[in-house]
Amino acid sequence: MAEITVQRRLLSSKVWPRPVVLTPILGMLAFLALPWPLEHKAHVILHGLCAQRPSHTYYFGDRPLPFDARMTGIYIGYLVTMIVLLANGAHRWCRPPSSTRVAALMTLGGAMAADGFNSLLRDLTLPHPYQPHNWLRIVTGAGAGIVLAVALCFLLSVTLWRTVDAQRQTLESWTTLVMAAVVATPLLLISTSGIGSLYAPTVLVLIFAALVALTTLSLVVIVIVRKMEFRFSSAKQIEAVVIPAVVLAVGIMLGLSIGRTFLERWLGTSTLT
Repeated sequence: MAEITVQRRLLSSKVWPRPVVLTPILGMLAFLALPWPLEHKAHVILHGLCAQRPSHTYYFGDRPLPFDARMTGIYIGYLVTMIVLLANGAHRWCRPPSSTRVAALMTLGGAMAADGFNSLLRDLTLPHPYQPHNWLRIVTGAGAGIVLAVALCFLLSVTLWRTVDAQRQTLESWTTLVMAAVVATPLLLISTSGIGSLYAPTVLVLIFAALVALTTLSLVVIVIVRKMEFRFSSAKQIEAVVIPAVVLAVGIMLGLSIGRTFLERWLGTSTLT
């Protein structure tokens, strides 16, 4: 009987992590390896996205979060909602939102706008309806993060895919909002806890959330600029575009930080309380 031998591929591409996964991991490791305290590195890299006012920020001992309360809520709300939407397959649903969905999203966004305007009146020592609180900032920010996630997920659906479900809308079920709120609540509570051992994980989650948001937006921009709309059938096909989107997102983050720091020093407005 003839002997049958099977040659195994020891270096199969399925064994090794894909570049789209490896790139952000290596980037995060390089960030952690930089020889400065985590709070300083996080403050610098996220400064372009947030004013980081001490009085509006939660502290873990003497270490502030790199985002103020409102931006912390926005990015946690965004990250959790986007994960829920992607898990449900909503990134392939492109029916325009119904009037009830639009009203709900406008309410969430309007709540943050109203609270932000109230805080502005307080900062300007003008009459304001109520005393601002960081817990209101983080809660209304989380609501705005939900709106941002739904908007960016809808953009993905109407720009990337060759085939989509035109009968289903991004926010197809109200349970999506409930699920997002349930998952986000522990993260929001951790962000306000001030427990020292939770500082580093919280900071890394916020950096990751900001990177995901900017990468999503960069992905849509790259696809439109390169006229690649409606060409993709699977997530694997997008990998070649995701990596440039991640690089662009990091560049935007750093560019905004450098630009904001320069303007603050030039205008003499860097000392916010």
